[in-house]
Amino acid sequence: MQCVQQGREGAEFGDNRGCCLLFRKRWEIDLDLQKEVRDILRDVLSLGPRADRLEPGSALLGAVPELDSMAVVGVIAALEDRFGFTVDDDEISGATFATFGSLVDFVASKTG
Repeated sequence: MQCVQQGREGAEFGDNRGCCLLFRKRWEIDLDLQKEVRDILRDVLSLGPRADRLEPGSALLGAVPELDSMAVVGVIAALEDRFGFTVDDDEISGATFATFGSLVDFVASKTG
């Protein structure tokens, strides 16, 4: 049986419950990660309640005036401190900070 939510073969549950549990757990982790990244942006950029409106498709670079080149350095430093990873210069591009979702995806890739 195909696990529809995961898009891969291997779910052996007739009603797909196991797959749905895996999907739900991943979704909860994604929401937790989004919250943590949102909190970092709120603190570093002093966004206040505007941070609560950040959704995965929300534009960052060019749309959030507080996110200038110096602020990007501050956000990266805060992410490194909070999540315990390091970011090399060649890992960061404008695409990383294009949207809130792209930044969360970047953090997810670094935290494995």
